[in-house]
Amino acid sequence: GNSSEYATLPLTPSLSLEIEPPSSLAQSAGPGETVTYTLRLRNPGTIGYTNLRLNRSGTLSGWTFASTPLANSVFSLPAGATRLVTATLRLPAGTDPSAAAGRVDRTTVQITGGPPTVNAAVQLVTTVLPRPVILRTPATSSGSGRPQTVVPHAFTLRNNGNVTVTLDIAARTIDPANSPSGWNTSLSASVLTLAPGAEGRLGVSVTVPQGALQNV
Repeated sequence: GNSSEYATLPLTPSLSLEIEPPSSLAQSAGPGETVTYTLRLRNPGTIGYTNLRLNRSGTLSGWTFASTPLANSVFSLPAGATRLVTATLRLPAGTDPSAAAGRVDRTTVQITGGPPTVNAAVQLVTTVLPRPVILRTPATSSGSGRPQTVVPHAFTLRNNGNVTVTLDIAARTIDPANSPSGWNTSLSASVLTLAPGAEGRLGVSVTVPQGALQNV
C-alpha cells in the first residue's frame, strides 16, 4: 500500500527593530532656531509590535524636544512594516549657556518594546552656530502730524544671538502720495554695537514737509 511521511519543521519567530536615517544625523543651527531629524523605523522581523515607546535622553538644558510619535506614547509596528519618526529640537536664545557658539547637543532617541524585549537607538548631534539674532520692538510704528512738524518713533533692538554684532543703521522715506516737497528722516544713532542679550534704543524722527499730500 501507499505510505506517507510527515515532518514537522519548527519556525522560530524573528525579532528585530531598526532605525534607518534617511538624512544626516548631524546638523547645525543658530540660537532660537529649530532642527528636525527624520528617521525611518523598520520592523524586518516576523513579530508585530503593539507596545512600542519612544524615549529620549541627553538633551541639553534649555533645549526643547518634540517628536512624532510623541515621547512615551504607545504605538504599533506590524511585521515587515516601516514608519517615519521625526525628532525636533529647538535651541534657546543665545544668552543661554547651552546655546553658546560651538556647543554640541547629543540627543539619543530610543524605541523600546516588549515582551519579547526589543529596542533600537540612534544619536542626533546638533552643533550651535555663531549667529546674532536681532529683535525689533515694536515691529512697526505709526504716527501723524501737520506739515513742518516732527513725528517721533522709538524702537528697541535686542541681540538674542550668541555673538556681538555691530549694526549699521540707515533710513529711507517713501511718500506714497508723491508730495512736492521731500520728507526728512533722522536717526538717533547710525551705529549700534550689541553684545549677546544687550539692548539698544533707536529714535527715528520724521519731519512732515510743507505741502505734504495726504495719501487717501
